[in-house]
Amino acid sequence: MKTSKDGYITFNQEAHEYHDIYGNQYQSVTTALKKRFPFESQEVAEKVSTIPSSIYFGQDVDSILEQWGESAPCGTGLHEACEKWINTGEVAAGEHEHGCNEFAKFFETLCGREKLLSEQIVYDERIMIAGTLDILQDEGYGYGLWDIKTSRVIEQMKLMQYSMQLELYRRFAEKNLGCPVRTRGIVWFEGYFRNKQSGFRILRTIDCHREVNALIENRKIEIESK
Repeated sequence: MKTSKDGYITFNQEAHEYHDIYGNQYQSVTTALKKRFPFESQEVAEKVSTIPSSIYFGQDVDSILEQWGESAPCGTGLHEACEKWINTGEVAAGEHEHGCNEFAKFFETLCGREKLLSEQIVYDERIMIAGTLDILQDEGYGYGLWDIKTSRVIEQMKLMQYSMQLELYRRFAEKNLGCPVRTRGIVWFEGYFRNKQSGFRILRTIDCHREVNALIENRKIEIESK
C-alpha cells in the first residue's frame, strides 16, 4: 500500500485502485485518459504490419501482439530500477543497469538525487481522480514533474496523451503541495524494449489546457449523474 503525502489517498498496487480515507474509490489518471485515447491493439497491429516504414512491416499480427505483451514487464522493470536509485542511490545490476545508469547520470547533473522523490500520489477530490508521479523534483522555488516512458513510438497523438497526463499531475500537485510546478518532461527510453543498451531523450509536453479542461468537465458531469 502507498499513501499520498497528506495520508488522504491510499493506492492498492495489486488491485491498482485508489481510495480516500472514507473508502471512496478514485478513478486513476490512466483510466481517465484511456477513455479519450482507447488503444485497440488488434486493429493497430494489423495496421502497422502493412506500413513499409514500420519496424513491424510484414510481420504476423499475433507475433506483433506477443512482442507488445513482452515489452510491458520491461517498462515496469526499468521504472522499478530508477525508483530504487532515487530512494537508495543504488543502480540495480542486470538487464536494466545501463538504462538506470544513464538515468542517474542525467538527474545527478540536473539537480542531484537528493532533490528527487519517486512514486508520489497526487489527486483531486472534487473530480475523484488520482495518479502516481514517477518523479517529483524539488526546484527550491517550485517543483518539476518527470514521467518515464518506454513506448515503442510517441507520435503526436501519443504525445498529447502524455502531455495531458502530466498536466493533470501538475494541477493535482500544485493543489496538494501548495507550490507551483515549473518543469514538466518525458524521459523517453526510445527503442528500449528492443535494445536495453539504448539511451533516452527528453520530450517536452505540448499545450493541452483546453483538452484537460474538457476532460475535467466531463468527469464532473459523470460524477453528478451517479
